Amino acid sequence: MNRSFIRASAKFLGGAIGKKKRQVKQAAQTVAVAAQFRSPLFVETLFATMGHLAVADGRVNEYEIAFARDLMKRLQLTDPQTEKAMLAFNQGKVADWPMLNKLTELHQRYQDKQWIAHCFVEWQIRFCLTDGSLQSLERVQLARIAQVLNINQVQFASLLSKAQPKRRVPQATTSIKDDLAVFKLTTQAKWQDVKGAYRRLISQYHPDKHPSDEQKAKHINAAYTRLDKHWRQYRTFQ
Repeated sequence: MNRSFIRASAKFLGGAIGKKKRQVKQAAQTVAVAAQFRSPLFVETLFATMGHLAVADGRVNEYEIAFARDLMKRLQLTDPQTEKAMLAFNQGKVADWPMLNKLTELHQRYQDKQWIAHCFVEWQIRFCLTDGSLQSLERVQLARIAQVLNINQVQFASLLSKAQPKRRVPQATTSIKDDLAVFKLTTQAKWQDVKGAYRRLISQYHPDKHPSDEQKAKHINAAYTRLDKHWRQYRTFQ
């Protein structure tokens, strides 16, 4: 057999085997990273902290719950792990939940893997931003979380910037302003304002109570639907 052919074949096979080894190594690293995010300590601390932050403004909103559930799916938690995550979220809502102690334990476990701490804090920031902005108490608590996890102020500021929505929000159109006007609100309104105004208004004009107001109820529902879609996309009416 031609020697040059043998050398070329060996080179090709060697390259193919090397590529396969790299792929296997990368896959193993991916599995290892995923395993870190699914460890009981990380999962329970992650979602308990979210529960604790959720009640910082006195209430848990539907967007926060949706974010937490979506993150559980993206982490590919099993059903038992998801149940534990949900339990941790509820435990974190208790006022005396020992957040600092749990974070200290997490830091001690992963102090040689600082990227895990960065992911943890970034997810907490994104969680707090689900209603469109950071409340002052939320910002203070997030800074405290970062400090316990040995994330300095510059790194924390970078994570805050990274988590902020990057899309350009268009100026409120006449349609959005008109829809807000249905509920006697302005573009300064938050979603909770719209939700409360909708409940009051639809109760007043519900067709079951006032059949003659059916068209008015349809108008209210249509405005609410458009505002809901806009808020989900931009998290602001401005």
